[in-house]
Amino acid sequence: MAIAIPDQVTHNLTRRSGAPAPAVRTTVGFVTNEPTKPVDLTAVEHWFVLRGVPHFVESKTDGSMLDAWTRALPLLVIAYLLRGFNALNLAEWSALRNLGVSVAVLAMLLAAWVLSNRLRGVASFARPTDIDAPELLLFLLGPAIPILAFEQLGD
Repeated sequence: MAIAIPDQVTHNLTRRSGAPAPAVRTTVGFVTNEPTKPVDLTAVEHWFVLRGVPHFVESKTDGSMLDAWTRALPLLVIAYLLRGFNALNLAEWSALRNLGVSVAVLAMLLAAWVLSNRLRGVASFARPTDIDAPELLLFLLGPAIPILAFEQLGD
């Protein structure tokens, strides 16, 4: 099975003297500079995605499937809540005050979710299809707001 290397890549494969580099022997076949039939990149990319390595895909046609942050959204929500619940003070506060702080943390998460979706022009409670820098910044700074608001700086 021969693997085709595009001309722009083989052009750069030269010895220090300027002579062309010899063909390379690999475990999958003999690499030559001769043109071969083009490879169907869609099938190769699909193979990588099925095996859990979408990072090897050259053309990102479906951002929600290939974006690592978007696929990590459920874990990011759990981490957001756990960090936000760090504002609780179970030892010194009453159960009612801790419940109020919990509701405030959930409300802040929902408000951030709705605000992010409305700024993108999608339905308020729709699951994000792409997570970029604004959402990641919100993920980092959002849980700190209840901690600062309820003066739990020591936690």
